Amino acid sequence: VFFLSLISYLFSPTLASAAVLSLDPVRGNFGPGDMFVMTVPIDTGVDECINASDVDIVFPSSLVKVTAVSKGESLMTLWTDGPLIENEKGKVSWSGGIPGGYCGRVVGDPGKTNILGKVVFTVLSTKDSAGEIPMEFTFGSSTKVLLNDGFGSVAPLEVQSAAITRTLRSSGV
Repeated sequence: VFFLSLISYLFSPTLASAAVLSLDPVRGNFGPGDMFVMTVPIDTGVDECINASDVDIVFPSSLVKVTAVSKGESLMTLWTDGPLIENEKGKVSWSGGIPGGYCGRVVGDPGKTNILGKVVFTVLSTKDSAGEIPMEFTFGSSTKVLLNDGFGSVAPLEVQSAAITRTLRSSGV
């Protein structure tokens, strides 16, 4: 029993703590002309502090376009690159950091202090009238987060995508 417990502990996938980068909302329904804001929050791993990030969001360029990127509520105070909007490629990206690092939301804090940025999307009108069309929003392969360890080490990172549905009609939003 001891041997089996030791083996399962050593090979347990929960040993590695990773930061989680996600998109919010995770799901939604929007029609032609609708605008929606996608927030990019980060949740750091246990006892993990970060100080920089490179974010690339990939989206279906034939169905939506980026109309703005807001960095006003971002935890990053230094923006080293971007935001760069490439609607024709279906990509928006930025890089930045926070001196002194960010170690996660303070327990009991009612504010959203874990936001890296917000992207405003507009749903395009298309000639397709086939009904609802699923749209996936993901993080590009160059997305990364750096640890506040003095070495610029890349943090283990889990990314979560979003699935938005394009409907035939505007939701009036």
